[in-house]
Amino acid sequence: MGYILMWIETLAVVLLFVAGITAIFARRPRRRTQILWTIVVASLFLVGAVAKTCVIYALVACLVITTGWFVYMLFWTLVYAAAASVLIVRGLRRGEDGAPKARGWSVGRLAVADGAALALALITFWNIDLTAKTRLAAMRAEVSALALSVAPARVPDRQNAALVYQRAFDAMAKPQSQPPEVQERWNRWLDFKADQPLDFKDAELLKFIEQNQPAMALLRRAASMPDCYFEHNYAQPSFNEQVSEIEQMRYGSRLMVLDARCRVSQKDARGALEDVNCLFAMAAHTRTEPLLVCVLSAAAIDSRAAAVLEDTLASTRPKAEDLAVLTIEEGAPYLQSMARAFRMEDAFVLGFFSTATEDSEALRAVNAPPVFVMEPFASIWRVFLLPDDIASYRRAMRHYAVWTARPYRETHADCEKWEQEFRSKEAGLFTHLLVPALSGAIKRASEADAHHLLACTALAVEKYRARTGKLPARLDELAPSYLDAIPKDPFDGKPLRMAVSQGGILLYSIGPDLKDEGGAPWDDEKHTGNITFRLPAR
Repeated sequence: MGYILMWIETLAVVLLFVAGITAIFARRPRRRTQILWTIVVASLFLVGAVAKTCVIYALVACLVITTGWFVYMLFWTLVYAAAASVLIVRGLRRGEDGAPKARGWSVGRLAVADGAALALALITFWNIDLTAKTRLAAMRAEVSALALSVAPARVPDRQNAALVYQRAFDAMAKPQSQPPEVQERWNRWLDFKADQPLDFKDAELLKFIEQNQPAMALLRRAASMPDCYFEHNYAQPSFNEQVSEIEQMRYGSRLMVLDARCRVSQKDARGALEDVNCLFAMAAHTRTEPLLVCVLSAAAIDSRAAAVLEDTLASTRPKAEDLAVLTIEEGAPYLQSMARAFRMEDAFVLGFFSTATEDSEALRAVNAPPVFVMEPFASIWRVFLLPDDIASYRRAMRHYAVWTARPYRETHADCEKWEQEFRSKEAGLFTHLLVPALSGAIKRASEADAHHLLACTALAVEKYRARTGKLPARLDELAPSYLDAIPKDPFDGKPLRMAVSQGGILLYSIGPDLKDEGGAPWDDEKHTGNITFRLPAR
């Protein structure tokens, strides 16, 4: 209702102004001056209205944002053009005395009426803005409750692995503190997907690993602890919140991978498996943080641990007592952690919306110009653009909440199609910046689940081999002695596959393309293939 009143009142303001201008110029003696200047002044308002309409259209058509203001402004422009034309024609039409009729209009009364209309329009705008501020204040309370509903529970310091992790972070040797040539060499060593194999007889490489042994010992100690809680102010979620531990956990995981690969090269199966065990535990600790970046980082660490385990089992001959140091539990799926992270992401973004018109730091965090906090621009944004943006964002997150509650195989096609349509015609101004391609996050969560379950199954196979001296002919032989049940493929809900050959066995998941290709490895370029874990015959 307030927007309708503002539409009427602003239209009344400019029409009364045009009427006053017509009355003023109608008093000029020359007919040409009367017509020319009245039309010029009235056209200025028309040009301004057309420009606003075009800007809104550009936002809708070029930036593909959602807003209903295009129709609102277009209708206002058309009504103004028609009404102003009628006013000018009737006002400048000559009467029986040969003078323009507008000459008899009272300029003073028109000015008073115009001032009153302007005051009413400003009061209406102020009331709408006040209502918007009240809603944003209520949203801040909603945001706090939402964030706390998924925040991890605080743990006693003596049980908190985060405190030990912090000591490990401080002890790690960082490439940033080294000269450029040393940084390049260290980064190459720590790159798990390096094109060239590493020479683990290189004295400098061995020195680097030895230099980080105190930090890795602390990482192993922290990983052995059951609980982990990093301090964050979840009661007031903000994009300015620092999550520095995530980058440190990533770096620490790369150190553990490097150490495991070094131990594999030395045929130290037990030491490599201890490192793998540490990696899986670090991933579990990282995913306790209900933040999207944390869950994605945990998924990456978990998948890396599975890959190192595959290398270890392929290159060494671990004994039963060596395998006993490695404990991999199925645990909750990453998709479930992703659902919690989406709710926290929801809280962070809604928190941004609720404070952005007052907090320039929040705007800088998303690379938006701080002009949005400047009056009257902040008020204009709150009244005209922010409601559509919030509605657009909420609509998007409702869809993602549904998709994370269901298996990937049931949602991926609809998710990707809807996401493409949403970004092409439905997203709000800031929703484009604040909603990442979450369908990709859902896919990566399912891939991490597949890698993790394959690692669980491979460990059970190795324990079976260590006890019986042979590989199982079917996965059913592993349950219930080595596995409670055969894990289900997160991509189709069926048991994980196993292919037997003279070279060993191949465990695989059908992967995100949802096609069983007999264990063909995943091709990143073609986006086809299966997620595999190979165990050699011995």
